[in-house]
Amino acid sequence: MHFNCKSYLLFVFAGILMSPVLSGPASAEVILKPLLTTSVRLEDNYFLSEDNKHQVMTYLVQPGIDLGYKEANTLANFHYTLDNFFYDDEKTDLGPNQRSADEDNFTGHSLNFNGRYRAFKRLLTGVDEDFMVTRDPAQSDRFNNSISREKYTMNRIVPMLFYDFGYKFTLGVRYRNTLFDYSNNDMEDSVNNAGIVDFIYNFNRTLALDAEYQYSQMDYDLGTPDYTADQFKLILKKTFRLITVDIGAGYNRRSFDSTGGDIDDIVYHVNVITAPDLLSGPRLNFSYDTNYNDIGNTIEVGQSYYLAHRFDLELVYDLSKSFFTGIDAYYQISDYVNDTRKDKTYDMSANIGYMFARWLKATLTGGYANRDSNIPGYNYDDTYFVLTLNAAHDFGKK
Repeated sequence: MHFNCKSYLLFVFAGILMSPVLSGPASAEVILKPLLTTSVRLEDNYFLSEDNKHQVMTYLVQPGIDLGYKEANTLANFHYTLDNFFYDDEKTDLGPNQRSADEDNFTGHSLNFNGRYRAFKRLLTGVDEDFMVTRDPAQSDRFNNSISREKYTMNRIVPMLFYDFGYKFTLGVRYRNTLFDYSNNDMEDSVNNAGIVDFIYNFNRTLALDAEYQYSQMDYDLGTPDYTADQFKLILKKTFRLITVDIGAGYNRRSFDSTGGDIDDIVYHVNVITAPDLLSGPRLNFSYDTNYNDIGNTIEVGQSYYLAHRFDLELVYDLSKSFFTGIDAYYQISDYVNDTRKDKTYDMSANIGYMFARWLKATLTGGYANRDSNIPGYNYDDTYFVLTLNAAHDFGKK
């Protein structure tokens, strides 16, 4: 399986140029925002090793663009960055079996698209897409516990349709295709296809209950057993003036092609999100999820299936019109299936930033990551500092 990145990006950009995002009626809201991010990151354990720490300086130069279009029945948002990573470990003495970090230098891509179109009053159609070329394993799976730095391409596309049966009932249908294609031929590519159906009952404008069923199929290219999964969840969503809360619980069962046995468990989540238009005061995002990881290929050592319990916290606070500060943290317990291994991983950081102008800001971040495993060889800790400069100027019209 090989994904042609250049052809795909040319196709996407051609579609954007021919779309109404860059032109439209005078009443439409248009966003045209060139982006530039540069950062320097210093960390003392780049390879996340238990015994052989390796200090590395990482330089990122990331130009990009945000495009947006909104009118009565149409909404489209497009985000793209060209991610140039450079690694420097010249001040670190390499051991006899250690490779240099600059072998990981690469140019990546990050693309996100969200489109919605209301064909008529009761029918909403849309498509979401995420495309990445990266070395970050966390982008492949929310619960990923891998420390691999292999480069891969990920493409996820989700067409959808929602139909309102009056004011109380909504039926939603989504299809999700996710592709993973590794540059290293020794790594295992995979494709996941999923169908999702939502039966939504709207109690009122601020309270809804969603009965969600999901059927998915994971296909690996090499020796890892394929599987099918059934998941059912009841999700209650409540919108308050300043925050939105959704709570869900259900059941996940996976059936494997091999005779290794199936896995199943109760799954649930809690999300608390501050209103996106809140311009002052603290902004809080909190989530708790329990579920299985999606990718468990047997080619990568130590990467198998586990039940994850994950907490995420993000807090941003404006100290003044120019100064802001924040906290980011996550904690995850990975309880491996058919194995005695159990990992406890956390990453916490604090930052302070300064707005030079509405379009220019600088941020200094310091953080610490740690994994505590009951199996020797899987522990690590990493201290890091990051200095980031972001520039984004909106040339769009309203």
